[in-house]
Amino acid sequence: MRVADAVGVHGVIMQERRNVSVTPAVVSASAGAAEHLNIAQVTNLVNVMKDLKKREIWMIGWRLARHCCPSVKPSRSGAGLVLGSEGEGMRRLVRETCDLLLTLPMRGRVGSLNVATAGSIALYAAWQARGWYGWSSEK
Repeated sequence: MRVADAVGVHGVIMQERRNVSVTPAVVSASAGAAEHLNIAQVTNLVNVMKDLKKREIWMIGWRLARHCCPSVKPSRSGAGLVLGSEGEGMRRLVRETCDLLLTLPMRGRVGSLNVATAGSIALYAAWQARGWYGWSSEK
């Protein structure tokens, strides 16, 4: 949630089942970022994804792989980044509902990243694709 706030996302959508709710511990772990984000916990993630697609929002699924992902700049007005669980990844229907599946390349010996790390990489990649091209020159 810290990175989501840092790159200016509109909100976070989480499935109610098999997920932690936004507790004081979550707010603390997010360094308060949870208080600045629109957070929705939903029963059916696929239905929400379909609704967002009707509103011209790309649903882009991110997964880990041993090969590189294409460089893509979505043409719709916005994008939703979809991340699966750390152990199982995205569920089949969630994966099939995505407009696009991108991979984070993995070259090392460890075969996975935790979802917070993968999500951070995906968020910065999306921010860069929308026109941010470097670090700030501010000191």
